[in-house]
Amino acid sequence: MNDGEAIARSCLSCDEQLGLEIGTSLAMFRHFIARKIWTVDMNERIIPSHAAKKNEVNE
Repeated sequence: MNDGEAIARSCLSCDEQLGLEIGTSLAMFRHFIARKIWTVDMNERIIPSHAAKKNEVNE
C-alpha cells in the first residue's frame, strides 16, 4: 500500500495485478485485522475510500 493511497484503491490494484476476483484483497485486509495479524486503532473508523492509518504487523 502506497502512503496516502486509499485502502480500496490499493486492494483493487492488488487484485488486478494478481489476477484475483475483485474484492479478494479487501476481504484479506479485513481478515488480517480481525485475526489481529495487523494491529490498528479500533477506536478510529476504517473507511476503505480513505488512506490507511499507521498500523503494525504482528508476526
